[in-house]
Amino acid sequence: MTSIFWQQIFFIGSLIGFVFIAAALIYLALQVKLYTRATRQNTHISFLGKFLDFNIALAQHKELADVYQRGLRGLKGLGREEQSQFFSTATFIFSYWNEAYRGYQQGMLPQEHWNECRAILTDFAQFPGVQEYWEYRKHWYSSELQSLVHQLIQESYQKADPVYPETLT
Repeated sequence: MTSIFWQQIFFIGSLIGFVFIAAALIYLALQVKLYTRATRQNTHISFLGKFLDFNIALAQHKELADVYQRGLRGLKGLGREEQSQFFSTATFIFSYWNEAYRGYQQGMLPQEHWNECRAILTDFAQFPGVQEYWEYRKHWYSSELQSLVHQLIQESYQKADPVYPETLT
């Protein structure tokens, strides 16, 4: 009789232990899910902040905006210093997209956020000056981004819609 009592105690103890372990694992899984979501959101905010900073710089600096706009149309319309400024700007933009694409591939940037980045990159890749820059500097970027940009440039040849209204091009 004593042996049955201890077996019941052991069984109840095991059952309680199992319930606590299962609850701890469920709690841990929920915490990992929340952490992953927060990390993805912070990654998106970080990428968005960099892009917004760039846009603010363009809005606040008329000379930079002028070089940027003329550079989009082609490198031949720029002096040597202006080409350097445009290359620096394009380098920043493509480095941004290289990191965004890498973050997307690694699961740090959610699909919907990558779709926004890709839409902007698609428009950017249409410009002749950007395509000229790309031919000079594509070797600086990951092979994955090179493939993507090559695809977007090919698609841009088929697209008839301008990125900016006629008054801006």
